Amino acid sequence: MADSVSTASDKQAQNRAYIDSFLSYLKDVQGYSEKTVISYAHDLKRLDEFLVSHDLGVSEMVYEDARAFVADLYDQNLSHASINRILSGNRMFFRSLLENSVVKVDPFKRVSGAKNTRKIPTVLAREEIEMILSCPTDDYTSLMEVTMFNLFYSTGCRLSEVMDMKIQDIDFDRRRILVTGKGNKQRFVFLTNRAKEMLG
Repeated sequence: MADSVSTASDKQAQNRAYIDSFLSYLKDVQGYSEKTVISYAHDLKRLDEFLVSHDLGVSEMVYEDARAFVADLYDQNLSHASINRILSGNRMFFRSLLENSVVKVDPFKRVSGAKNTRKIPTVLAREEIEMILSCPTDDYTSLMEVTMFNLFYSTGCRLSEVMDMKIQDIDFDRRRILVTGKGNKQRFVFLTNRAKEMLG
């Protein structure tokens, strides 16, 4: 029993020594900032806790253990970005161990990261749009900003397309503008009465 406890204690001490050595390497050799090193230390602490709970030394960790570690991260309801950051730090750690012949394989090499979900863009409510469109234009700056917003709202153009608009491209009679888009493709976009008045 005493030998078993001693062996587990030795593994934990060795694991932490490897982690501390890696963090020192990041700071002293790679020149990482203190804030960045602290971030790596926080993420590697999760690995250390996993190794302790499974009575593993870093050199004993295999692919199945790495997958179990990632499953634990999901169980903690971490964001996909956090899981990917932790995985990135662990991959760097094991690459360093591999280069120094501490381990023979990188258990995280074949572990896939979490797929980041794209956030749905925030849109303005109709009332907010109408409020912006009707903003007073008492000076040059406010006139320019409200005119730009009217152009966006009226035409649906990209920022680069609005910035490239020229006065000679505007057909006031037909309330339209000739716009050059991606690939130098040209098209007509149409103006609301309000946008036409502001441009005129």
